[in-house]
Parts: sequence; structure tokens; C-alpha cells
Amino acid sequence: MRHDLRAPLVNIRGFAAEIDIAVANLVALVERYGDTLPDKFRDEALVIFREDLHPCLQFLDKSTEQLDDRIDDLKHLTAIETP
Repeated sequence: MRHDLRAPLVNIRGFAAEIDIAVANLVALVERYGDTLPDKFRDEALVIFREDLHPCLQFLDKSTEQLDDRIDDLKHLTAIETP
């Protein structure tokens, strides 16, 4: 049961980590080449990356941690109730 419950969670966490890396890489590119981009585009892109995407990914990470804890709780409860 443990593996079946954790497999989707592990996948979600892995994909979220990849998205977080991609966002960090995009921020670095915008910062590196920002002087060649229109000011409005650069500024708006950085706001999206930093104020929208980054907090969403942090929330997703915290939520998956909580789900992982609930899976542990469920495992513990089923172990207690199983003769």
C-alpha cells in the first residue's frame, strides 16, 4: 500500500522540482539578457517568475510534504489496527 500511495506523490514532487529549476533558469536568463529586452517585458516576466510561479511551487512543495505526512499517519494507523 505504501508504494501505491507514494508513487504519484513522488512524481508530483519530481515534476515540481523540474519546474522550479526551469523557472530559476528563466529568471537567470532574463537577468543576464535583461538589458536587451524591452523594460516592460523584463519587469513583467520577473514579477511572474518571482511573485506568481515561485510562491505556487513553494505551496505545492509544502502541500506534498503534508500529504506525505498523512500517508505516514495512515500507514501507522493501519499497522495498529491490523492483527
